[in-house]
Amino acid sequence: MTFPRRFAAGAAAVMVLMTAAPAAAAAPDPAPATGNGSWSVGPANRSGAPSARPHFAMEAPPGATVKDTVRVANLTDRPLVFQVYGADAYNTPRDAGFALRTAAEPRRDVGAWIRLPADRLTVPARTARDVPFTVAVPPNATPGEHIGGVVALNTAIESVQNAGNARVGLRRAVGARVYLRVAGPVSPGLRLETFAVDRNAPLVPFVRKGDGTLRVAVVNTGNLRLAPVAKIRATGLFGRVVKVWPDRRVPELLPGQRAEFALPWAGPPPLDAVTVRVELTAPGGVEVRAKERFVAVPWIALLGAVVAVFVLWSVLPRLIRRWRERAGLAAVVIVGAVLALVPGRPAPASASAAASVAAAEDPGVTSSPQEAPLGTLVRVRGSAWTPGATVQISLCGANAVHGSADCDTEHAVTAMVAPAGTFAAGLTAGAPPSPCPCVVRVTTLPGSPAAPAAVNARIAVPGHRTGPILKDITPVRADVVSAEVTGGGGWGELFGGRPRRTLVLQIRNAGAEPISGAPLVVGWGAGREADSPLDAPGTGTLPPGRTATYRVPVELPQASFGQFVVGGRYAGAVPFSTSFSTYPWGLLAVNAVALLLFVLGVRLSAGRWAARRRRGGARAAALPAGPAVDLAALDRFFGREPGG
Repeated sequence: MTFPRRFAAGAAAVMVLMTAAPAAAAAPDPAPATGNGSWSVGPANRSGAPSARPHFAMEAPPGATVKDTVRVANLTDRPLVFQVYGADAYNTPRDAGFALRTAAEPRRDVGAWIRLPADRLTVPARTARDVPFTVAVPPNATPGEHIGGVVALNTAIESVQNAGNARVGLRRAVGARVYLRVAGPVSPGLRLETFAVDRNAPLVPFVRKGDGTLRVAVVNTGNLRLAPVAKIRATGLFGRVVKVWPDRRVPELLPGQRAEFALPWAGPPPLDAVTVRVELTAPGGVEVRAKERFVAVPWIALLGAVVAVFVLWSVLPRLIRRWRERAGLAAVVIVGAVLALVPGRPAPASASAAASVAAAEDPGVTSSPQEAPLGTLVRVRGSAWTPGATVQISLCGANAVHGSADCDTEHAVTAMVAPAGTFAAGLTAGAPPSPCPCVVRVTTLPGSPAAPAAVNARIAVPGHRTGPILKDITPVRADVVSAEVTGGGGWGELFGGRPRRTLVLQIRNAGAEPISGAPLVVGWGAGREADSPLDAPGTGTLPPGRTATYRVPVELPQASFGQFVVGGRYAGAVPFSTSFSTYPWGLLAVNAVALLLFVLGVRLSAGRWAARRRRGGARAAALPAGPAVDLAALDRFFGREPGG
């Protein structure tokens, strides 16, 4: 018997183990036909264009069915028998690589929606077979991307190896990726599951360098795949930059999947108050920020400092007293420390916040000629697209309101966007599955360095049937992209001045309708509740798919100390919250020094008073005794009886 197996789409080999432990292999980005040298699997492209589809990219609403064809090519000199099936995709735990589930594992997503005419396929030597298949989207399918693949597994065991007491049979499989996007509201999102700093401090600081490791775990909480970029920097006391790591690109995360990575840190500071900040950004305006604080203290050096203070406290006053006695000084006046609060910067005359909505030129598409009978070549050009992105071009019916379900995917072609944001490609006019009105539809392919986009250009197809269409309506929705408190850390705040911060709030309209005049309520608090109101700006109008940035000034009372929270609601239903801390260490240090000087003065004064007492007693003991007085003679002199 064989146990469950895991393999990556396009992997060179898959191991079928005789134990219960599964095996996984990571896959690179697929070529137009993904293969391992013996066979290949990919979309059946009938256009003959060199820019064939690298994988299946589909769009459909819930309840629709998308048809396409997969091509399995045998590159060997002998017939091969394959098990062909649909599979769900996931990210591998080891390196977050793209992988597909095995035939023995349950199918819960797009792998269960893929329908093939048969699960066994025999391909003669040096030939290829086209296998039609359908993707039946359930009526209750959630909006967003559903990713899987069509897999061809060689049924023959190609080799056997010994692993301890077990014999391991090796079988190989190849899969073509399937990217299905279900119509409806999209909400890209990331969450930092883990952000921690591990340090190994040396016993003797400033002589040997320590080391550390940053551990980051991120989860895709949205319904779109994302390839975030992590920017990490560490700052010390007063905002001094300690280290900046190179940008780290996280492998493409599928919805609901998790990735973890670690960054080494050579020589973290041995004595400092360090704040490590991480910022994750992804196409589509997704931003996540977090920070981790720690105080590095060299305990052995601190113990030495305590010993030194003790020595100074017990020995220094005696040395000063002896020196003063030998020099003949009368007294020493101890000058107390002068406490001066450095005033904070003056508050601005008027606190205002502005909302800015990112604006960019919309991508455009043109086709020539405007009327193309079936089988003719259509020249498609695009402008204002993201440079470096890969787009898919197809002819669709019903104005493509149901996505790929209305498109002729078998004649679709792809093109690369030039640095100027333009592209040009030739498309053979095929018969779309839906009636006209028809459009030339251009969409960005998965894996492109751009946010998902789709643009239609009207075209007439003489001879193709026409019919009515229905338009889907998606609800309005707003998401919090990020909420962060910035600013602060000046000299005035360090010595007890008013802490001044700025709340930077980013809201994204994830719906299909603009949001106008939504109320924004913001406050701050010293506990868990933001119960002290702040002046918030007007929100204006937020178009669909755009992100607005709102900046709200935050000002706290003088000498504020501890952790504070800033939060509120957008449009009455979208909550947000973040926190920050402020500590007037300079004010505390000045007071500690003043107290130390005062105690030292009292100690010296007490020592001088005790020394004077000792010297006064010694002088009184050294005086000579006076003459004796005869009391009886005095009585006789005054005529009194002795003893009277």
